[in-house]
Amino acid sequence: MRAGIFLYLYAVKRLSAIITLLLSLVSFSISESTFACYAQQAASDWQQYYEMLANEEDYSDEDGNEQLELIYDALSEVASSPINLNAITRDDLEDLILFSEQQIDAILEFVGRYAPLRTMAEVHMIPFLDTARRGLLTTLTYLGECPPKQRDAIDSLKYENAVNTYRQYYQQESKGEIVAFTRVPFYTRKGDGDAYQGGKLKDWFRMNYTINRHIKIGAVAAQDAGEPFFKGCNKYGFDFYSSYVQLQRFGALKKMVIGRYRIKTGLGLILNNNFTFGKLFSLGSIQSSNVSLRPHSSRTESNYLQGAAATFALTKQLETTIFGSYRKIDATLTDDSLGIATILRTGYHRTESEIRRKHNASQSSAGMNIRWTNKNFHLGTTALINHYDKPLMPYEEGSSLTYLYKRFYASGKDFWNVSIDYGYKLGKLLRVEGETATGDSRKIATVNTISWLVTKKLNLMAIQRYYPYEFYATMGRSFSEGGSNQDESGVYIGASWNPNTRLSFTAYTDIAYFAWPKYQALGSSHSFDNLVQLTYRTSKHSSLTARYRIRMREKNSNNEGELIYKDEQRLRVAYNMQSGKLTWKSQVDFAYCKYKQTNWGGMLSTNATYSLKKLKLGIGAGYFYTGDYENGAYNARVYAYELSTPYNLSFPSFYGEGIRTYTLAQADIMKKLSVIAKCGMTHYFDRKEIGSSYQKINSSTQTDLDIMLRYRF
Repeated sequence: MRAGIFLYLYAVKRLSAIITLLLSLVSFSISESTFACYAQQAASDWQQYYEMLANEEDYSDEDGNEQLELIYDALSEVASSPINLNAITRDDLEDLILFSEQQIDAILEFVGRYAPLRTMAEVHMIPFLDTARRGLLTTLTYLGECPPKQRDAIDSLKYENAVNTYRQYYQQESKGEIVAFTRVPFYTRKGDGDAYQGGKLKDWFRMNYTINRHIKIGAVAAQDAGEPFFKGCNKYGFDFYSSYVQLQRFGALKKMVIGRYRIKTGLGLILNNNFTFGKLFSLGSIQSSNVSLRPHSSRTESNYLQGAAATFALTKQLETTIFGSYRKIDATLTDDSLGIATILRTGYHRTESEIRRKHNASQSSAGMNIRWTNKNFHLGTTALINHYDKPLMPYEEGSSLTYLYKRFYASGKDFWNVSIDYGYKLGKLLRVEGETATGDSRKIATVNTISWLVTKKLNLMAIQRYYPYEFYATMGRSFSEGGSNQDESGVYIGASWNPNTRLSFTAYTDIAYFAWPKYQALGSSHSFDNLVQLTYRTSKHSSLTARYRIRMREKNSNNEGELIYKDEQRLRVAYNMQSGKLTWKSQVDFAYCKYKQTNWGGMLSTNATYSLKKLKLGIGAGYFYTGDYENGAYNARVYAYELSTPYNLSFPSFYGEGIRTYTLAQADIMKKLSVIAKCGMTHYFDRKEIGSSYQKINSSTQTDLDIMLRYRF
C-alpha cells in the first residue's frame, strides 16, 4: 500500500513539474505589444547572440571546452568595458574575435564615412553582417564621441543625445575591474573530507586595469572545489595564480606581453594556443594568418605560455614577432617515471595522486615569425623549437590495439617546426589564406582557406586541410574534425546568406578522411558533418532560430575489425523576444543517435530576464528526457545555454530524465559595485545517485549557489 502511494506521489510530482514548465512557457508567450509601454528599450545581452554562433557539439571534448571558455572569457572582458563605436579601430574589432576580415573592413569603412553615428539602428546599414554579429556589435559597443579630428560643431549636435542615452541606460566604459567569485554546493561528494585535500568551495579572483592606451595589467587567482587552500601544496593560498603586463604602441613596439600569454601565427598549423573556431564560428570569424598575441587572462590552467612575447614593426611592410617561454606542466608519467605518458590539462589538484602530478614536468619554447605585407599580398614564416625535460612517450611498442591511434604521436624531448603562411585579397570580394609546414617528422602538412563575397548578401567559404598521420606539431592547433593537426584530410564548404536585415541563413558541409586508426576506430575511417541554420527577425524585438545538424563518423562495431557509422542528428528551434525591460527566450531541442543501438531525447527550456535601473532578475527552467539512464542515454544528451555570472560560461549537457531550474539576480549597490548571485538546481527522476567515483553525490538533486562581487573603477 505504501509503495503504491509512493509511486503515485512520484508520478504526480514528475507530471506537476512538466505541467508547471509548460505553463511557464505559455505565460511568457504574451504578445510583445503588452510590454510596449516601456519608453526605453533595454540593451540585449551579448550572450544571446554569442549562443547563435556557439555550436556546443564542436567543443564537447576537453580541448574544445577550453576553447569555448576562452572565447567566452574574451568577450566577457570586452563587455566589462564596452568599445566606443564612433572611435572603433581594427585592433578593437579583432578583440571581438568573431568578425571576419571583410566584416571588419565594412564596419571601419561605414563608421569612417558616417561617424558620428547617432543610434544603434544605423548599424543595420552596415553590409556583410548577419543577425548574430550585428547583435554582438550593438551590445558590446556604445555611441560615444568621435576623435576630435573627425568632428566639428555641427557633428556635436548629432551624437550628444546618443551619448546621454548611453550614460543613462547602459554601463559606463571603465578602466579596470576587480571580481571575486565563490560557488557554494548544497551537497556532499564522495571525495569531500576524505580523498579531496581541500574544502567544498570553488573560488576565484581576477583583476585587470588599463593604465592608459599603452599599458594594461591583469591577474587571476583560482582554485577548484576539493583543492587545498593555504595548506599542503598550496601554502600560499590559491592553487592557480596568473598575471601579465601588456605594453603597446611604443614606437616600433606594436605589442608586448610579459607574464602569461597566448599566441597564434599563420593559420595555427604549428603555433596556436589562442582561439580555435568551431565549424559554425568559422563561417564569419577571422580565418586570417595575422599574428595574434594576447594576455592569458582566464582561469584555464593549461596550454598557455609563460615568459615574454613581442611584435615589432620594422618598416611599414615588415614586422616580426619573437617569443620565449618556460613553464611547469602536469603530466602522467610512465611506470618508471622517466617519461611523459600524457600531458594533463584539467588543472585539478584535489587528491594525493593529482597533487603528485602537479608541475612534475616542464616545457621550454622559443620562436620567431617574420611577416611581409605589400598591398593585397602578404607572406610570412614561423620557426619554433619546443623542449620537455622528460621525453614524451605516449605509445609503447607491444601495446594493445586499443592504443594504436597513439602510434605516431610526438615522441621525444626536442621538437622543431617551420612554416610559410601566405595570403591574397582581391578588394573586398576574395580572400585566400594558407599555411604549409614541416618539422622533425619530415612530413609536409597544409591548410588553406578561401572566402568569396559573391554579393553583399552572400558569402562562401572553403577550407582544405591535409595533415599526414606521421606529421605532428606539439604547439599547433588549426581547423580540424579530429581535434588535432594530425592524420586528417578534408574539405569544408560553408555559406552565409543575408538577403535582408531580417533573415540570416548559414550552412556548411564537412567531409574528412582519417588514414590511420583513431580513438574507437581501428582502421581508416571517414566522417560527414552537415548543418543548416536559419534566423528570422519576426519583428523589431523578436527572432526565431532553427538549426539542424546531421553528423556521421565511422567507429568500431560489435564485430572486431568492422567499422560502422555513428549517426547523430540534432534539431533546435528557439524564439527570442526583447521588449522594454524584458528579455525572454524559449527553446526546444531534439537529439537522435544510432550507434550499436538507437537513442533519442529532447529538452524544453525557457529563460527570461527583467532589468530595472539598478536591479536585474533572471529565471530559467527546462525539462529533459534522453531515454533510459542505464541504456545509452548519454549518446542522446542535450545542451542548453544558461544565463550566468560574468566570466562563467554555462553550457551544461543533460541526459536521462529530469528538470533544471535556476534564478539569477544582479544588484548595483553603488555606482561601481555590483553583487550577482545565481542559484541552480538539477533534479533527476531516473536515478538516486549523481556522478561516479569521488564526484558521486548520494542524492537525485544537485544544487549550487554562485556569488560574485564586481567593482569597476
